[in-house]
Amino acid sequence: MLSEHERRVLTAIENDLHDRDPEFAEALRDGRSPPRRRHRRNWPSLLVIGLGVLVLATGLVTGTSALFVQGLLVTAGGVGYRHWRRWRRAGRARRHGLGRRDMWSPPWRRPA
Repeated sequence: MLSEHERRVLTAIENDLHDRDPEFAEALRDGRSPPRRRHRRNWPSLLVIGLGVLVLATGLVTGTSALFVQGLLVTAGGVGYRHWRRWRRAGRARRHGLGRRDMWSPPWRRPA
């Protein structure tokens, strides 16, 4: 059983969660899983990076410098693309009023 103080703290936390992210709070209240749309577009860059590392490792094992260089370039391209997308997303967030720190922090720690 919760004490009166603990119930007040829990109610304050619930209200704060509902104020900051009502969609997530409703999903938790209804028992369904929260919406997942955050990592949908990360897989292409991760696939390119993985392919580049595979080609790079194949070049190292076989001793073929051309494969090694191609793997290095593909991996660097994948990492560069991933950082470019994050940079664009951070710029979009700043235009919509979120600061850099707010953009990279989890949603429950962002200011209201």
